[in-house]
Amino acid sequence: MTERAEALLADLPPYLSDEPLVRQYVQALANEMDRMSAYIDKFRVGMLPHALDDQYRFLSMWEKLLGLPVAPAGASLEERRNQVRGAVLARKAASGAEWVSLVTTALGTTLWSYEEGPGPYQVVLTFPWSEGGYSVGTVLALARKVTPAHLQLNATYEGGFIVGTNFTDPAGSVVNEGLI
Repeated sequence: MTERAEALLADLPPYLSDEPLVRQYVQALANEMDRMSAYIDKFRVGMLPHALDDQYRFLSMWEKLLGLPVAPAGASLEERRNQVRGAVLARKAASGAEWVSLVTTALGTTLWSYEEGPGPYQVVLTFPWSEGGYSVGTVLALARKVTPAHLQLNATYEGGFIVGTNFTDPAGSVVNEGLI
């Protein structure tokens, strides 16, 4: 008998709890209750940003709610989770340190940098080169949302740049800075 079955049997009068048929019935009931409890726990934990996946479409739901591309082709599960975590953090980013933490979380790596300049009120973000660039493009759009309006964000890739390529950010606007 499982622990839950023993607890259920303890609530029954002794003349019922000693009957083999009642014990079998209570054990079956306890097994179903354990299965439901495990399902509910998995469901509840699966809604949290750090454990998101698309088994119950929670990751897609979070992406939709936060204005991110929903289930983009070619994006890995971890990249999508990082974008959601970054967008959640962006909702309360108020300081420069929180801004750096947000970009790091959304990108999923610390292999990026930023530099103030070359002109006043300009910031250049340098991202690692990645095939497909889903993370970088979405992180850049997210960074633009949470960066103070008076700052101009420019982006470049580490180890080179792509000339003449248009990039459409998640908001739908086409970006062609010559460096993305």
